Amino acid sequence: MTLSKPSVGGGDGGDGDGDDGEDGTPRPVLPAGGTMRVVVIGAGVIGLSTALCIHDRYQPVLQSLDVRVYADRFTPLTNTDVAAGLWQPYLSNPSNPQETHWNQQTFDYLLSHLHSPNAADMGLALISGYNLFHEAVPVSDESLMWGRTLITDQGWGPESGGVLAAS
Repeated sequence: MTLSKPSVGGGDGGDGDGDDGEDGTPRPVLPAGGTMRVVVIGAGVIGLSTALCIHDRYQPVLQSLDVRVYADRFTPLTNTDVAAGLWQPYLSNPSNPQETHWNQQTFDYLLSHLHSPNAADMGLALISGYNLFHEAVPVSDESLMWGRTLITDQGWGPESGGVLAAS
């Protein structure tokens, strides 16, 4: 994976529509040279996590993958570095299984690193907090992601103000 500031010049773009794979992920359409080239704009948490997800998803199945991240600023000068990030279970639309899956993956990943030796370097910490609403928000096991799991299995959840901080 390459990180660099933007440069002047064109790039090759390939059109093509691939069939979806078994998991719903579009299959890559490779140019004649066989190298999948991906450009991600931005080196904050969204840009870097996008580049990493693309790399992790396609590197095992492609002979050649070139992922490049272009940005005008890098750590410690990104908005991500200044603003930090909070992640918490939230009220979700249960009719969107892909969103539920992504959120579960994010939660599992952050929680698995929370007590690791790298947690401080990753900026992970468990903090308490409250969400304040202008109107009452009904909470049920169906609308609150992982509500029952957090409260019973982890002893941590929205009622206790559990929030993961990732900076």
